[in-house]
Amino acid sequence: MLTLMELTVKPLQLDRADIADEYEILVASYPNLTIADLNRPAMRRAAELRAGYRLSPPDALQVAACEARGVTAFLTNDSGLRRLRDTEVLLLNDFV
Repeated sequence: MLTLMELTVKPLQLDRADIADEYEILVASYPNLTIADLNRPAMRRAAELRAGYRLSPPDALQVAACEARGVTAFLTNDSGLRRLRDTEVLLLNDFV
């Protein structure tokens, strides 16, 4: 949910709600992609990640929401997240 929010900020700033709508549709219909909700257990886990790893709030929320869905790995551009012990972190650069 946080990523979806971030994707739509710029189009909305540019008064292009139509593009923001297209992004939402694209993300919602993208194959093999699930939008993870931010529920109460995910919020608690995010707080634990922030406390234990000093993650930023967005990073902690994204990782916690994914963990709650039972992901096997977290894909990112942020090499700093490799310090997480409970979640395998994959860097996009490793696949390019």
